[in-house]
Amino acid sequence: MQDDPEIQIISLPEQGSSESVAPLYGPAKIRSSSRRLGLGLWVAIAVSLLLLALLVIQSTFPGLPSLIQDTLSSLGPAPTDMPSAALPGNTNFYYLSVDVPWTNVFLDGHTIRPPWMGVEEPLWLSAGHHRLFWHAQPFSQHRCDLTVPPASQDTCVSGPLLRSPSSKLQARVLLLHETLSVVPSLQREALLEAVRAVLRAHQASDMVRPGEQYIGANGAVTATAPVRATLHLQWDFDMSGQSDPGCELDARSTASSSCQLGGQDCLQLCTVAPWQFQGGLASLELRTSWLTFAVVHVSWSFTAADGQVIARNLPPGYGATGAAEHLVLLSIVWDGSNWQVAMPVGSDIAQPVIIDGKLIADNPACLSAEDQFSQDQQTGFQTRFVSGPNLAAGCLVVIAAGNWTADQEVAFYLDRFGILRAANHVAQRMQPRLPQVDAYENTLVQQLNKLTGQIIVT
Repeated sequence: MQDDPEIQIISLPEQGSSESVAPLYGPAKIRSSSRRLGLGLWVAIAVSLLLLALLVIQSTFPGLPSLIQDTLSSLGPAPTDMPSAALPGNTNFYYLSVDVPWTNVFLDGHTIRPPWMGVEEPLWLSAGHHRLFWHAQPFSQHRCDLTVPPASQDTCVSGPLLRSPSSKLQARVLLLHETLSVVPSLQREALLEAVRAVLRAHQASDMVRPGEQYIGANGAVTATAPVRATLHLQWDFDMSGQSDPGCELDARSTASSSCQLGGQDCLQLCTVAPWQFQGGLASLELRTSWLTFAVVHVSWSFTAADGQVIARNLPPGYGATGAAEHLVLLSIVWDGSNWQVAMPVGSDIAQPVIIDGKLIADNPACLSAEDQFSQDQQTGFQTRFVSGPNLAAGCLVVIAAGNWTADQEVAFYLDRFGILRAANHVAQRMQPRLPQVDAYENTLVQQLNKLTGQIIVT
């Protein structure tokens, strides 16, 4: 039986680094043969004395060598020099994509801290068989086997190749996923209730003022009296894995597809890794949470001042927006006894996520606007979709060709209550049939324009 191969976990050298190792004895000099013989004799004497000392220690304290070896092993694998055979594209370089930030990871029995993907250098693993364990409370423990180079019997799940930040090396990504199915039933039910509570809390309302338009069952309706508009987020959850209502996933398309991402069923919450965000990394605050997508059904209802329901379960906007479910991002933390769940909105909203080649923008306030603009833009445009803390107040759309500059024309639109409005003269010129914002709506435009929002580049 062969021993497990040596584990070597190293940092890669900085690309283009000019740092060199200082010479041990200084510049080379010509020495006489007698000088070289004298030096060799002293080295031989020193080695002999060292070996004699080790024999004496071992005979006096027979358990000491084993104790030293065990102590060093418990400290984890020691860094080693970069193998001379390591070249770009080498299969020895790995990132470990951990779903839950508080996960403990063990590689061949050693505790390791996975490097930040795309920020820190990847791990280097020696050739041969390796075993990974990972565990995050309150999830169950997982295990997978890995061979370097990869072999057909490997059970670790691989993701895409990812470039090292300071070199041209491509590192393989191992996906250390978590799922609700491995959470004990008591903690799972507590998490489900916490998610429902957050979505209920983000059910948003705003007043439609007399003269404003809102979406109706048969077209735009102009309010003649104050009307309360409410944007509903209904969680579509299914642990059975038997149903799939279809999701509109890609912000650049109105096509409906399966609610599956990266091999995960989003009807049971699907994980988002920080490195999958547009720009390569989520914010520091989000990186401390378990980030998941939840599938939701988004709809409008409108109620008169006396409580009479005017319309309910209307889609977010006209077109394909209401034909499928959508995704919202959740930030989840386990504090040891309770779940803390949040849904980033307003200034906290994250940039779109890229998974399976799909650009996923998860802002429920901007679904209708994304439907009308994202897939229609020509190449070379940047479109910002911005909403505030109140999801029902509206979504600002800012369209510019290329990067924004002070002298270029930028079109502003406001999508409010499912109706698109032109918010400046550029937008009015481009789409003259749209209604224009009034003074109150223009104030909303100015407030929303102070936020970053989500940016989609075509």
